[in-house]
Amino acid sequence: MTHDYTRKRGVVHTEILLPPHAPPSFSDRSTLWNSVELYEKAGNAQLAREIDAALPIELSREEQIRLVREYCSSQFVSRGMCVDFAIHDTDSGNPHCHIMLTMRPLDENGERIRLPSGRYKTHKVDLTGWNDKGNALLWRKAWADISNAYLERAGHPERIDYRSNAERGIDELPTVHMGVAACQMEKKGIATEKGELNRNIRKANRLIREIRAQIGKLKEWIGELFKARETAPEQPPQSPGLANLLMKYLSVQREK
Repeated sequence: MTHDYTRKRGVVHTEILLPPHAPPSFSDRSTLWNSVELYEKAGNAQLAREIDAALPIELSREEQIRLVREYCSSQFVSRGMCVDFAIHDTDSGNPHCHIMLTMRPLDENGERIRLPSGRYKTHKVDLTGWNDKGNALLWRKAWADISNAYLERAGHPERIDYRSNAERGIDELPTVHMGVAACQMEKKGIATEKGELNRNIRKANRLIREIRAQIGKLKEWIGELFKARETAPEQPPQSPGLANLLMKYLSVQREK
């Protein structure tokens, strides 16, 4: 039916959050998702919306749980969604949460909404704006804001930025998400495709930084050259040399 993240290895916490009008029986995971499956008759029906998020490793386990709970309550439960979340941590340095959300609103009695004809609605209704594509950005920002509030309260200087590298003006290649299985294999010294890709990306980014640094030095030298020509044209400053840049490039290439 849906992904049951509670059956995966490394589950350290699971919890269901319900809006006030949801039936108390929905606090049981099987009852909740069996009911969802009952409502969704179409063969291609989407039974749940899924969100994954990395947890700040600086926070304690209890702080991580409170963070996810506050995020889900403020962003989803307050808008009528039922939330089923699980926190995973396999000691790989990659704690994360899986959040599953129901797709349909319920009435104040926790029942499906009936049409004037008396039939139940059989399509998702966008009464809450859940399907607005702009919500993805809003939810990412909310996650960063709430995470940063927890980090600040705990006295940690680290902060989460929900923006992409391009949006932050960082002209570097982003690494790919490793996932729990790949992290575990890498931890045991087993090379993985994603791990190798990230190593190559980091090498490329080091090269980009080196090239930028050399370009910065060349610009400084050009500025000094013009100043020197105005004061002592017979003694221009020495160029840092393009050869240094090429040597840096070759050095990085040899590391591959």
